[in-house]
Amino acid sequence: MPLIFIPLLAPEVLFIAIPSLLSNLLSNRFAMHTVFYQYTATITPILFISTIRSLNKIRQLFGMIITILLTIIILVFSIYSSFKGPLSKRPFPIVHGFTTTQSNETKLVLNMIPCNSSVSAQASIVPHLTHRKYIYTFPNPFYQVAWGNSPKSLIEEQGYGYSFPTPKELNKEIGMHNIKYIILSRSGTIFPLFKKNYIFIVSNILLNKLYSIKYVNDNTILLQRNGDYNHGLKVFSFFMGYKVTHNYKSIKNALQSYFHMRNK
Repeated sequence: MPLIFIPLLAPEVLFIAIPSLLSNLLSNRFAMHTVFYQYTATITPILFISTIRSLNKIRQLFGMIITILLTIIILVFSIYSSFKGPLSKRPFPIVHGFTTTQSNETKLVLNMIPCNSSVSAQASIVPHLTHRKYIYTFPNPFYQVAWGNSPKSLIEEQGYGYSFPTPKELNKEIGMHNIKYIILSRSGTIFPLFKKNYIFIVSNILLNKLYSIKYVNDNTILLQRNGDYNHGLKVFSFFMGYKVTHNYKSIKNALQSYFHMRNK
């Protein structure tokens, strides 16, 4: 720990972090037990505030020289941990954010959707839909994965432990769930799916004529239920620069090109 336990000298400040810390420790969600995600965002600032408070106490008790020495040690450990600590072994950022252009393109799509419509969207877009009554993290509810807080869901969140549907099973689920719009993002995370699974599901949804492409730009595809399917294929074909037809191979190849996944 780069702060070398100095925050412990200011328990009156650390006390503020106890609710968030207990929430993380008592959760059975794996991601909440690590430093790789957002769950420590309310704890980290308090640790540094506690460090400042503690250094002030040390200055009052032992003088400025000891305080400066400890500050240098903390800085050295912080720099070292950024290269050799846990975060240095993971790609950073773990999930890339949108550029300004990508953000504007996504907002354009969001503004096309009526306020009372149900939506299934990729994980990076869902936070922008939380004011809606019916939202789902794609591919839910058509294919339920990482769904809810069950032990099975928690395993699936880590990228394994789930069985994959057949096209027939997926088509049945697509028919059962009357989700009005689906938002697919070229730049956002495809969690909880892998690239191969993601393309399979999206291809089968587009092969099912219940959903058509309403709009496409450099960052986002908007699918609408019970729209003009043939017009949607023409829109996609125009964007891709070649004809996309109503068959699995054509749709899959076009999607792989769009999402830059052909050779991945």
